[in-house]
Formats: sequence, C-alpha cells, structure tokens
Amino acid sequence: MDNPSVFLLCCVGLLCPAACWANCEATLTSCSGSRDKVVKSVASNGTCATPGVLAFRVHDTYKVDASFTPEVDAETAVARVWAIVWSLKQAVDLKQPNVCASGLLTCPLKAGIPSNTSFTFHVDPPMTISSPLNVIIMFKLVNTEGESGEEEIFCVKSNIVIEPASSLTFVALV
Repeated sequence: MDNPSVFLLCCVGLLCPAACWANCEATLTSCSGSRDKVVKSVASNGTCATPGVLAFRVHDTYKVDASFTPEVDAETAVARVWAIVWSLKQAVDLKQPNVCASGLLTCPLKAGIPSNTSFTFHVDPPMTISSPLNVIIMFKLVNTEGESGEEEIFCVKSNIVIEPASSLTFVALV
C-alpha cells in the first residue's frame, strides 16, 4: 500500500481489512507432511489471518490461483477436497471436480511443464460459525486415467480460518 497510515488503519480494523492483505499466499505442505515440490504457490483474494494462513468469511465468494509443475503426465485431472476440523475429515462436494472438462485447467498435463489454474468458490459451511474456525484443507489432484488406476498428480494441505459473516449492520439515516 502506498499510504502507510491507511495500511495501519486497515490492520487495526478501522477500515476494510481485506485491503491490507490482498492476494494472500498460503503456506503449503504435502499430504505426507513435507514441503510440497509440485505446487509452487496458492494465492487468494481472501485475507491473511496470519502470514501463510488464508482467512475466508462465511457467505463470501473468493478467487484462488494455483501454480504447479506436475511430475507425471496426466490425460485428465480430477480434484478431491477435504476439510479437517477437530480431527474429523469431511469430503467437500465440488460442483465440477473434473478440472479439465470444466475448463479450469488445460489438459493433458505434461511432466515438468508448469501449469496454472484459477477457480472461484463460495464459503458456505454446513454449520453456523459464530467465532473463527481453524480448518485444514486437503486438496488432491488425480489422474483418473493412470496406468494403475487413479494416480496422484499432487496432494497439499493448508491451514485456513473460516470467519463468521459480518455482524455489522448499517442503518441509513434519513
């Protein structure tokens, strides 16, 4: 931000906090626990709860950009997503899990050739959230036409925070 006083006001919550951390980048680990080598970055227009931890507000829509370099060739790519809360793993229903057929990714993927994808999503958890909720998101991209059945292209995990919808109400005075 060009104006440090606006940045300071933002970050103490007096103005729109989303303007402070536009395009927050997530810290990723592979599903096996090590730093992922395939996925280069995941960034979002969500805010950062803390550095590397994306924050999303209930009932809002966000855009996520991902850059990765597959280590295997893949004819198709299907996304699988899980949310892990309090050690409970719940599959997330995706409207279009086949990212090639939906046009979110150009396929086939070639090993060693960088790829990018962008998608939007709406935060609508199956429960009421009244305070910030820490969630681990596990995102797996698989080739459903692999030689030995379903082959993993990559699998990453990231911590996120789901924030309750704003409780502020605006009253117009006439």
